Amino acid sequence: MSLSDDENRYDGDDGHCMFCKRTIHQPIIKPGMRADDYMLMLNNISADKGCMAASQKYTKYFSWVLLSWNLVQKIVDVLDKLVESEDPVIEVFAGAGWLSYFINSLLRRSGSGITVVPSDTAAKGEYGSWFQHDHSYAPIDILHVDALEHVQQAKPKVLMMSYPNRNSNIACEVVKRFVDLGGHKLIYYGEMKEGMCANDNFFDYLNLFEATEIIPYEELDNWFGFHSSCMLFDFNKPRFNASIVIDPRSLKNDTLNNWLNMCCDELKLKNAFNHNFENFEELTSYISKDRYQTPSYEIKELINGISIALDLDVKSITHSI
Repeated sequence: MSLSDDENRYDGDDGHCMFCKRTIHQPIIKPGMRADDYMLMLNNISADKGCMAASQKYTKYFSWVLLSWNLVQKIVDVLDKLVESEDPVIEVFAGAGWLSYFINSLLRRSGSGITVVPSDTAAKGEYGSWFQHDHSYAPIDILHVDALEHVQQAKPKVLMMSYPNRNSNIACEVVKRFVDLGGHKLIYYGEMKEGMCANDNFFDYLNLFEATEIIPYEELDNWFGFHSSCMLFDFNKPRFNASIVIDPRSLKNDTLNNWLNMCCDELKLKNAFNHNFENFEELTSYISKDRYQTPSYEIKELINGISIALDLDVKSITHSI
């Protein structure tokens, strides 16, 4: 079984990169292939990270995650530290399911009882698929379920997410639901703010919490022109104590401005505001309307993140950021 010649075309040049002139051979999927065989197949495609034909084939037919055993092992190491064997771990927006498949393969080899359950609304089935060939899919069951519903059903403590839809608020809604249901760790793979993933609301909300690199950015494989990161966000560890412990909607007069000063200190900013606010709504209104003496970008991110965390109406704020 292989991808057809017609499906392998790139810029009208079948199997050849118009820049590096490399020939991209058809990946052959055979019955009985093991995880190592699949990884070798994918690694053969991605051998030249600067080849645009290879990156197009890889992301079109298999995965936006640039897979390697090193990446998979690092994620498995994190899961081993965070998860009890009976605790659910889910991956939303899982696409063809390759990341979960390789993670589960290593977990089984190590004798772990942890299993990652992937889901995608476009999983292979009666509703079609993201990927344009049946054999793009990993040999793993992918739940055909909405990400919000999957989080609601499973109530996991650890959530995995990679390359959420760009310019969509769904990733933010999913993470908010996850945290509201008691989730505390997010394993995220994709580009960061102003990249090809999610929207500002998602990243401003994540900005409220501590994050660590699962793999340092400079050590992470990336296609040419891609800027993926692999991060662990800890929702039990707020970056700005003032923003979580204090509900700014309840603050008045000097207390609110003292709270802002605390945030500015933690951000190592000076003179971010030269204004006295009576309440949180007045502060957010100022941010949304001001066009000339705009507060610092970092403060805007902070206020937007807090507004999302507190379920305030942030439309006017986000449009101005």
